[in-house]
Amino acid sequence: MNLIDELQRFGMAYHFETQIEEALRRMYNSYTNGVYNDDDDLNVVSIRFRLLRQQGYNVSSVVFLKFMDDEGNFNVILASNTLGMLNLYEAAHLSTQGEVILDDALAFTRKHLKSMIPLLSPTLARHVEKSLDLPLHKCIPRLNARLYIPVYQEQSTKSEVLLELAKLDFNLLQSIHQRELRDFSRWWKDIDVQTKLPYARERILELWGVGAMDQLPDYIKAFFQAIVNTISEIEEELTPDEKYRISYLKESVKCLNRAYFDEAKWLHSGHRPTFEEYINIALITTGYPFLILVSYIGMDEIVKKEAFDLINSYPNIIKSTCILGRVLNDIQSLKFEKERVHIPSIVECYVKSHRCTELEAHEKLQEMVSIAWKDVNQEFINLNHIPMPLIIRVLNFARANEVMYRYRDGYTDSLHETKDNITLLLVDPIPLGKWRLCFDGSFYSSTRG
Repeated sequence: MNLIDELQRFGMAYHFETQIEEALRRMYNSYTNGVYNDDDDLNVVSIRFRLLRQQGYNVSSVVFLKFMDDEGNFNVILASNTLGMLNLYEAAHLSTQGEVILDDALAFTRKHLKSMIPLLSPTLARHVEKSLDLPLHKCIPRLNARLYIPVYQEQSTKSEVLLELAKLDFNLLQSIHQRELRDFSRWWKDIDVQTKLPYARERILELWGVGAMDQLPDYIKAFFQAIVNTISEIEEELTPDEKYRISYLKESVKCLNRAYFDEAKWLHSGHRPTFEEYINIALITTGYPFLILVSYIGMDEIVKKEAFDLINSYPNIIKSTCILGRVLNDIQSLKFEKERVHIPSIVECYVKSHRCTELEAHEKLQEMVSIAWKDVNQEFINLNHIPMPLIIRVLNFARANEVMYRYRDGYTDSLHETKDNITLLLVDPIPLGKWRLCFDGSFYSSTRG
């Protein structure tokens, strides 16, 4: 169980997907058959619960009742178990609607973990602070791996072999990502977006048919042609049985642009939408339904037509992810967007529709975020018949929102946490021991020259 947890934290679980799935299935079957002993401690119960929930197994939170007193409160004596408290805190973030036990666990562990930080070793204190700031379940996996490896390295019980493998794996993947980023940057530079589309925040916006090009202004034609050419190249690389995916892509773009057009009409007519009007359009203009669909286009045979139909049905897991993105984005960018011509944000629409103060709107919208996360967690269980790589992609979009908008609008203002995270992920390799990375992506031992 600890090995699976460490492999996932290191971002190496993809090497052992079959073995991990088999192990967790056995664990779940034993769990439901009541094999586990009542003397399992808080740490074991918490890690087991989180691992199974992460895998889509519907395990009950009643397993934590044994740690509560007769009055229904978590036993204060648990506060002396630092790792147990930390893992209970992490497990509580996988709660769904109505799980009061996990809501209580979150409040209990957050309170006591904060108070014990001054008493911990520097390494463990930093680990606890990071978890309190951004819990494991809400962190981008690759970023979490980069942050966890130095913490694991300081543990007295660490496995040197596992640690070295984690470093090698991270650096190898980083080198692959660097090559991909180099190719994409060259393509982006050739389009000359910064000169021709200076208002675009370095992102791909739209796609139509080539026949519509004459209707476009000159400054966007070159960009448009580049997008069309790229999509054509992607379509050529798809097998005959996969080419149907492009039709889903085109329909998704149409839906996205209709929503953009609605927002443009609001802006130019001076219309101030109600909260309900705004939310129906603004969830689409987050771009997440489109981006999730795009992320499926190039995947192998694991993606079936049913996956694209699921996205088009706008299931609750995608709707909840869009809510996370829209609310967190609008809250952090409120001040910035007031300084330019822009449609009202979700905060302003909520204030208008509910006749409340901006502070009250913030509180209610933060509640929406909490509810949306619970819905994402519930749908992750409900959709366990869908291949895990597809559902994980949706979950990772939700996680990206938490990371990008935690302190500010990190998408618009990328010179702070966003820059630091990108540096950790794509620029700075993890220092190795005796192993070195070759230019061809292989490794050699420095001790053998």
